[in-house]
Amino acid sequence: MSGKESLTGQAGNNPAPFPACSRQKNQPAPRNISDSQFCLQKASLVLRCLN
Repeated sequence: MSGKESLTGQAGNNPAPFPACSRQKNQPAPRNISDSQFCLQKASLVLRCLN
């Protein structure tokens, strides 16, 4: 999967660019936080690799 495309392609429609994060709507609040934290870490890793 191309991380750059996931970030730019889905950011407008879906607040969560990674598949793991799209589930978070159905999860309790603490799970939402950890999912979004996980996505942010994934995104920063991808960006670091691109740079």
